Order: sequence, then structure tokens, then C-alpha cells
Amino acid sequence: MKFTKSICLFVLLAGFGFCKQESKYDDDYARVILLQLAMSNPSATTSCTAAVGKNAECFSLSLSDSLKETQCQTLRQGAPFNLMSERAQSCVFNCQEKDWASKIASGACQTQTRAALIESASTSTSLKLCMRSCLQTTNNQVSDSEINNLLLYNFIQTGE
Repeated sequence: MKFTKSICLFVLLAGFGFCKQESKYDDDYARVILLQLAMSNPSATTSCTAAVGKNAECFSLSLSDSLKETQCQTLRQGAPFNLMSERAQSCVFNCQEKDWASKIASGACQTQTRAALIESASTSTSLKLCMRSCLQTTNNQVSDSEINNLLLYNFIQTGE
């Protein structure tokens, strides 16, 4: 009986050691991912043109690459984007590209009105959470109105 308890205790302790080792690998992997992110050089213009492209695709608009790039250069030079780092800008544009891509994939672009699509962007919890994560240096003290000021439709839909 003592022998069995000893074996069980050994297996239990070895199991905890294995679990601890596994979490060490998880921690190391997380550090590698963060290091890769820190060393990457995002292009806010590339991210912006991709987001503008998805937005235009949703609204069935045909925009040339040069027009998308011009819109993005103007957008990035104006407030509030000119107050953000290139990495934060790129992140915010990536969030919006994913949001518009999901609208395209779900068929919402074909079934909803422009007003409904724009409203869904301004009320999307997942989009706002994504954008808030891009601005974590502000300790997430970003109001919804500030987030809404970063949405592409404010700039692209002007004049339509």
C-alpha cells in the first residue's frame, strides 16, 4: 500500500512538473510573439488601403489603388490619426478591414442599406474592442465618440 501511495505521489508531482513545464513553453511562445510584433514594421498606408478597399467592396464602389492611397495619405495626416503612431494607425485600420470583410462574408453588404452598414460599424462591440486594444497606451480610457472618430466611413462617405 505504501508503495502504491509513493508511486501515485510521484506521478502526481511529475504531472505538476509537466504542467509547469508546459506553461513555461506557453510563456516562451507568448514572449516570442510579442517580440515579433515589437520588431515588425507595420505599414499604416498598406493597412489603410486594405480597409478602404474592403469598405468600397462592400458598397460596390470601384476605387483605383492610387485613389485609395491618396485617401489614406490625407486621412493619416489629419486628426486624430496624425496623433497616433504608425503601429496604432495600422492596428486601427486592420480592425476596420476585418469588420468590413466580415460584412462582405456574411452577405450583409448585399442585404442591408448603406445607413444600416454604417450604423453597424459605429455600434459594433467587437470592432470597438479591437480598436481599443490598439490604443492600450491610453489605459483603455477611450470614449466611444473618440473611437467613432477613427471609423473610415466618417471620411470615405463624406459627400455621398
